[in-house]
Amino acid sequence: LAIFLVLIFLTGCAGDAKGDASDKSSEASSKAASVQSAVSQIYPEKNEYKEYTYDVTQIADRLTLGNRCVVNEKGMIFDQAGANFTFNADCEGDITVKLTGSTSWSYRLHHYTVYIDGIRQERIQAEGNVADSGTVNVTVAKDLPRGVHEIKICRSNPAEKGSETVKSITMKGVPCEDKPKQKDLLIEFLGDSLTAGLGNLDFENGSFDAEFSDSTQTYAYFTAEAFGADFSSVCCGGLPFTAEYGGMGIKERYNRISFSRQVGNHDFARPADIVVVNLATNDHGRLQGGEITDREFIDKAKELVEFIRLKNPNCKVIWAYGMATSPAQDRLTVAVNELGGAEAGYYFCLLPRNIAGEKGHPVVESHRNAANVLKDMGALSVRACATHPVLSGPAYDRIAESALEEVIVS
Repeated sequence: LAIFLVLIFLTGCAGDAKGDASDKSSEASSKAASVQSAVSQIYPEKNEYKEYTYDVTQIADRLTLGNRCVVNEKGMIFDQAGANFTFNADCEGDITVKLTGSTSWSYRLHHYTVYIDGIRQERIQAEGNVADSGTVNVTVAKDLPRGVHEIKICRSNPAEKGSETVKSITMKGVPCEDKPKQKDLLIEFLGDSLTAGLGNLDFENGSFDAEFSDSTQTYAYFTAEAFGADFSSVCCGGLPFTAEYGGMGIKERYNRISFSRQVGNHDFARPADIVVVNLATNDHGRLQGGEITDREFIDKAKELVEFIRLKNPNCKVIWAYGMATSPAQDRLTVAVNELGGAEAGYYFCLLPRNIAGEKGHPVVESHRNAANVLKDMGALSVRACATHPVLSGPAYDRIAESALEEVIVS
């Protein structure tokens, strides 16, 4: 009898287990069908190269985000200087991106740098102004031949020129599920107006307006390109490291996703491999005015570098300085040496001085020279390899002007 009862009990358990498994399988199938239904509503079942508008909140998994870009319920935060995102698309014709921005843009123009299949295009100015309609549209590609293309869109305006939110992408085709991969190396730059590229395009207008400033033609951007690295920057005109600026200290600013609005803190899920700090130009006046002592200046520099290493474990930190002025060079060298110097992964780099741009800021050529100096710190040479490259238009001139010493092609 006992054996008979045990058999009944076990049979009942097996039946329950089968029922649970069946229920779970049914639930999983239902979820899969729901996901498939949601996907089919976003993407056409067959790509007939018709025009579709894709909300970035729905296709975020097909976008490779860079430079502290994040997607939330409102769209893609696109606030940092040189903010960028990349995607592959099976499409043809034009691609247009829709953005919204802060009202502080009312007198500003909106500029973007675009790469199509790895080739940098001429700087683009958006159609319209956010003050007129609340949105701007940017035609990032025109007359593309039918096929798969890699599209990279970079914010050219410095961060202080207003916040931007990417809302949608319109194209004749579909974004590919196979999105572009991140580079092996990530270099981040923390700086002021020099890193932001304020006034680097024109030295006669006397203006820091967006049309005379390009964050994708700076020593920072050129350095990342020379090393084939992903680029990130946290920079703002007038930024000091020894005092608060705009009600925030330098560590709080470094933590944030955006300078211009509160949308949360950066998660540092992908730590930088190298962080280049280019600050002190806006701090030297405090030394001269007696607001801080030499010792306090040195300790503040060390505190910032240690904080950066805390957020990016194992990264190398380079304190670059001198593009506009260099009276703090000795103090910064002391700070780096007290931290342990090169043996501990901390370096000081004196950059070439140039004040030919707006309000004593460097022009683009000086930014290229500074990038070459940083390149020389980390490599004996920089070479590029390419399979069947298309070197069209100004490609040869751009290669000649870059830090590349050799291009190997098949």
